[in-house]
Amino acid sequence: MNCFSRSLLFIALAVCMYSCKFTKAHEARLFNDSLIRINQTARANVQVWADSFELCKVSGNYTTLTGPRELMENYLRQEITEVEQMEPLGIGGEDFKKGELTLLKIQLMQVEKGFSRYEKLTKESGTDDMNAIADGIDDLIKEEETAISNLLLIQKKYAADNGFPLGEKKLI
Repeated sequence: MNCFSRSLLFIALAVCMYSCKFTKAHEARLFNDSLIRINQTARANVQVWADSFELCKVSGNYTTLTGPRELMENYLRQEITEVEQMEPLGIGGEDFKKGELTLLKIQLMQVEKGFSRYEKLTKESGTDDMNAIADGIDDLIKEEETAISNLLLIQKKYAADNGFPLGEKKLI
């Protein structure tokens, strides 16, 4: 093999190595971005519920919270199933996937055990009734905060280990 052929082989090998690294980083970033989209949509669904809750406080008709709550429940169940079926990509992808599932399952419990209780309020319900419901889900809120903190750490490590900048693309 002459020098020219060796140079071409070296260049081809370097391009292949760079391309493979780029592909793995790109795949990992796509995995990251898909989890971000799940959380952004979940957050938007919570906002719809919160906006509806504010209207209910004025009207006193808390049964209208059923639709937004069911929307959240259905979305979270669907995404739990989807994430469970996802192939974890990149270095640390399995930990990232497990962290996301933990968060989604906690959020689903919040909706099922907490948000649904607000639908039983009436025009006569007062602040004490609302506070009693909120107190009943305090532990789930603390669990969610811990899960979010852990997931953000996992995400930061995942991005670093897979060679892509996280920038503004945070989960929550």
